Amino acid sequence: MAQRRNGQEIPKHLLSSIAGNKVKNKLISEIMEPTHLISRFKTLLNDCRKALNEVFYGMTVHGLELELRKERGNLNNLLMLMVVGNLAGLPLFPPYYSMRLLPYIIPYIGTWKRNIQREKDLTDIMSIDI
Repeated sequence: MAQRRNGQEIPKHLLSSIAGNKVKNKLISEIMEPTHLISRFKTLLNDCRKALNEVFYGMTVHGLELELRKERGNLNNLLMLMVVGNLAGLPLFPPYYSMRLLPYIIPYIGTWKRNIQREKDLTDIMSIDI
């Protein structure tokens, strides 16, 4: 079925291109609206700000945060060993205080055992910065 335009028939293969041009023109006019351009510019600036924040964070604080996490883990392991030392055969803490702290420590016993029993190699031991 061909449609008529100004008294002439329009072939089918041209109908799709005419409809496509109308859609393209509509999309271009929507994209070029000032509010759309401003919102795209704001998102671009926000993405650039986030990327710069991550770069500066990595250059300044990331190494310090890793060292602090390692130190926190080491101190946590030492405290767990003192409190739950009776399980390992090291009675370092009097049982009264161990029993008082036990309800707070029970959720972490499984992960503590896994961390203590983890096989460590030379790179783990030498990871301390001089």
